[in-house]
Amino acid sequence: QMYKSNIQEKYPDLYAIALIIKVFGGHRIVDTYGPYPYLEYGLSAEPNFNTPEECYAAFFEDLDWAITALKNAEEADPNADQVRFVKWDRSSLKGEYTSWIKLANTLRLRLAMRISEADPSLARVQAEAATNPENGGLLDPATGSFTLSPPNGNPYVTMINSWSDCRMSAAIITYMDGFGDPRLPVYAVPATDPALNGEYRGIRPGGIRTLKDTYVFFSLPNIQPATPFKIMDVAEGYFLRAEGLLRGWNMGGGTAQELYEEGIRVSIAANGVSGADAYLQSTSNMLPYDDPKFTNYSSPILSDVTVKWDEGLSFEKKFEKIITQKWIAMWPEGAEGWAEFRRTGYPKQYHIME
Repeated sequence: QMYKSNIQEKYPDLYAIALIIKVFGGHRIVDTYGPYPYLEYGLSAEPNFNTPEECYAAFFEDLDWAITALKNAEEADPNADQVRFVKWDRSSLKGEYTSWIKLANTLRLRLAMRISEADPSLARVQAEAATNPENGGLLDPATGSFTLSPPNGNPYVTMINSWSDCRMSAAIITYMDGFGDPRLPVYAVPATDPALNGEYRGIRPGGIRTLKDTYVFFSLPNIQPATPFKIMDVAEGYFLRAEGLLRGWNMGGGTAQELYEEGIRVSIAANGVSGADAYLQSTSNMLPYDDPKFTNYSSPILSDVTVKWDEGLSFEKKFEKIITQKWIAMWPEGAEGWAEFRRTGYPKQYHIME
């Protein structure tokens, strides 16, 4: 509708915001389903479908356009956002164009990494453009995570409480509890099932659906109506840059270890807890999964990955560390966590029970 009204010419800064949101929605659809009519959606009753390759090329073009438009708006009038957008922006970025530029760059880096195996050359070009300081930077502690606070409260609460259809996953509990992760009490509520003695315990995925009442007293996600709905985590860019450095790309400075450790620090701080220094030295493994209800659901540990960085490890083991910690940090944004698991195979997950 904005395009049909020629907003891209009248107010390119506002159109840039719309493009960023369009890419957020578009890439999630493409990553989940594949071909999608990204280029013609809304312009025709029977739009042509685009291949994922065509969609990703368009994503990068749209983000480049949006970043350029917002940079131009800032340079022309630093107060333009306060006049035209701040009162409409209900997100955590509060209408600040420089923060939206950082968001767009972080999204560009995410999408570049998503195609790092499918199209390494394009991935590197886009990743290095996203991390070029001249393009405005990435999400950082000053901007925080990109979140929304819906007027009717966090929608996860309905699934968790009203429907009782959502409990913590066994995987994230066994990783975090084994690592001694200080974010665990922020993410989860101890189980109230008497058999679990107040421990944190998640549910193994793919169990028999009719057993809902059996697991209803396992650990709840610690999400309240006022908890902001997270779309992109502030720490994600640090882990993406760490991976880029492992691949030999120019990520704007630093080492893979420095960015990996900073991503953990930023995530822990963003969750309002302390203990990052001790956590970064953790050499403990994830816990085995113990299911007191059905012993055949129990499992030994899936991985020997630890938190502490070791420069002597292979590429693959460092890669597993980075992805595992990114996966933990972005919780509860499950769509992106699942997309990254499909891309990388990490963190190692329990297979579906039948």
